Amino acid sequence: MSQSQDAARYLFFPTQCIPVFDFRSRTFRFRQYKKFPFGAGLLHNIYLLHQYCFEANRLNRTLVIEDPVLTAAHNNGFDATYSWDKYLSLSDTLGNAGVKFIRFHDFTKISFQPKDIFINTHDWKTTREENEKYQLIIIKRKNPINVPSHPSLPFVRYFSEEVKRIGDSVVRKLGNEFSIMHVRRDDEPQIFPEIEPEAILSKIQGFIPEGSKLYIMTNEKDRHYFDLLRKHYDVYQYFDFEALEEILSGESSDNYMLFCVEIYLFLKAKKHIYTWARFKLFHKNPKAVKENKRDYLALINKTRTEFYNEKLSKRPNRLRDKFKNFKAAENILYTIANQMLDKISWFRLITISSNR
Repeated sequence: MSQSQDAARYLFFPTQCIPVFDFRSRTFRFRQYKKFPFGAGLLHNIYLLHQYCFEANRLNRTLVIEDPVLTAAHNNGFDATYSWDKYLSLSDTLGNAGVKFIRFHDFTKISFQPKDIFINTHDWKTTREENEKYQLIIIKRKNPINVPSHPSLPFVRYFSEEVKRIGDSVVRKLGNEFSIMHVRRDDEPQIFPEIEPEAILSKIQGFIPEGSKLYIMTNEKDRHYFDLLRKHYDVYQYFDFEALEEILSGESSDNYMLFCVEIYLFLKAKKHIYTWARFKLFHKNPKAVKENKRDYLALINKTRTEFYNEKLSKRPNRLRDKFKNFKAAENILYTIANQMLDKISWFRLITISSNR
């Protein structure tokens, strides 16, 4: 970094930490105290990272990086408490985007005077005066894993060495001439006739030559679900490769790693088929995807947001229904305790910094 740590100006979007006040020095430090109780998928976390980088670039500040807040729901029920480094090369991901950053572990060693801290609890907007005045700007949002509507930077192509090593081993077996298709099947599949095997076959015939190699990335659990496509194409899935199947084996199962490897394969493929009409993170030209130009095709000719706005606006609250099946009472108590600690700790910092 061109700035020393002491002179650097920081931007922080906290999710898994609390401020700790030192009464002797009258300064604050930060320490990790919890895993966010609900979390989100890796792609959701990458979207958030994009937004953080956009804002850090806009303000010319050093971004404080916490580990991703991952949910077990997208990892076959297994907890996923991994750092970014398992999936992405942060130095390439952020460095090539021109973003200065500091890891949270190093950030905890820095003390801040209350007068040097500004906490925004309402939105992402930071004025020029605030940016010039404060050493640390904290964006403390009610739901820290909710993605706001900011422009995003498509830099999901900078994977870790482990992701590239596994991905390259699969590419060597597939060869250079293969197509790839993403089929998301967990969003109440009964309302998506476009992703039934017959509909998929009808959609992709003529786009992918019969008999060619087709890798399918999907969360469909039935290994025989795509047997109809196997009659027309040389179909591969993760379980056809030992290196990929090992990723999901045993208690170390990591579906997020498999997801990263499959995105890596997506970028290596000759032709690409999306579930939805646009997936910005996969390619630098989303407009071509939505319009089905060149080597890109969508099974559903709408974005996911457009589809849900149209189809699900009058459906019952699915999130509420999920919580009806929330079995572990200790998890609820744990969540309440964490939220109370969070509110008390941050209230103290907000109070002291606002009365400086």
